[in-house]
Amino acid sequence: MSFINSFFEKNFEHAQSLFFDVRFLFFGFTLISSLGFLIIYSFLYGYYFGGDEIFQISNFSIISNLIPFNLKTLTITSIFFVCIYYIFSVFISLIIKNKGMKLHTSILLVFTALLLNVAITMFFANELTFTSMLSFCLIWVFVGLIICYIYVAIKTLEHPFVTISGFLFHIVVFASLLYVLGSMGILEELEILKIISVLSVPSLIIITTMFHYYHRKRWFDLISYLSISLTISVVIVFILEKYNLIFISNIITLIILVLILHFIILKIMKWLPKMSEIKKKFSINVKFELGIKEEKERQKESKGFLYNLIAQCYSMLLNKANNTPKLAISLILLLAFVLLPRLSLSCGQLIRGINEAYESSVEITYVNQSGKEKGLIGNYYIENNSTLYVANKCWELEVIKPVNYHIKPMDKGNKQNCDKKD
Repeated sequence: MSFINSFFEKNFEHAQSLFFDVRFLFFGFTLISSLGFLIIYSFLYGYYFGGDEIFQISNFSIISNLIPFNLKTLTITSIFFVCIYYIFSVFISLIIKNKGMKLHTSILLVFTALLLNVAITMFFANELTFTSMLSFCLIWVFVGLIICYIYVAIKTLEHPFVTISGFLFHIVVFASLLYVLGSMGILEELEILKIISVLSVPSLIIITTMFHYYHRKRWFDLISYLSISLTISVVIVFILEKYNLIFISNIITLIILVLILHFIILKIMKWLPKMSEIKKKFSINVKFELGIKEEKERQKESKGFLYNLIAQCYSMLLNKANNTPKLAISLILLLAFVLLPRLSLSCGQLIRGINEAYESSVEITYVNQSGKEKGLIGNYYIENNSTLYVANKCWELEVIKPVNYHIKPMDKGNKQNCDKKD
């Protein structure tokens, strides 16, 4: 009887573990495939149908009007992005494990990256020039931002306060810099809005990455907590000004408050780790807990950033006892599904904008449903089920369902510029 019980117990544990693995694989596959499709699709949409203005198309417009890109195009583009991601991953893992890189490894990685960049340029651009090759380096920048986002997401689950501090620092510095440039007359209002739309998200990802990477350094505390001190000081100054409690100038009051609050915050941040150490001294299971923690750190290092993020998200979503991490994970996933496709779209637009002079146009003559013959000059087209998806002179989408059509290439000398309608 005991043999039967032990047999069923072992098989039950095995089945339970297998069920957990299957659910985890399904969760990871669904997450990666859906987000990956959005990123690749948004890049192609931005490159061929994104228009000339950055951030003039909403995510909803892109998804609601799906363009039937060829499966081969989507697959090859996905392979390029995955290769770039893994080159970055290998580069980062080698630096972390070996605290540096050997010369032959560095040369091999650089040579591989150059070959891959040439392949990407030859696949998308009509002409292989130095400008076109340089423009497709933006894909590397974009994939680097994705890796930074994954890194920040993992660290946010461990140190949410550092992310909040980086976010506040970004808002304060970015807003202050633009305000100074605007007040000095260096930038106009329209230029400021363009800078905000193009640089706000990448700069936010970079700054929060730096905050998480350097947050254990003592010298970085002076910078990291400055945004919190400044934000609280500004709120206090507004309250004091509202009730007429300021007897000197606002700027002097703000400076004094920032210095005092910054000193207090730095003291509190130094005091908190000491308190946690005191608590650990009275813990019986300190060595056991440290051993588990070290083992987990080793397991994390052996896996990639993406795997660690998915594993943490999945384990926290299964945790029914605490719902607070679920809110953080929901926010991380929401931002990923909104910001990353948006950045991918902008990346495609910028690369095409740089290579626009080398792109060739086509002249489309078609007969519409009413029997009238019309003409259209396009830069790119897709035909699917007798429907034409055309990128017009301004690289904007036009959908035509003609009865019959004829397409012929145009000489570059006859290429017409984009004329926006007033």
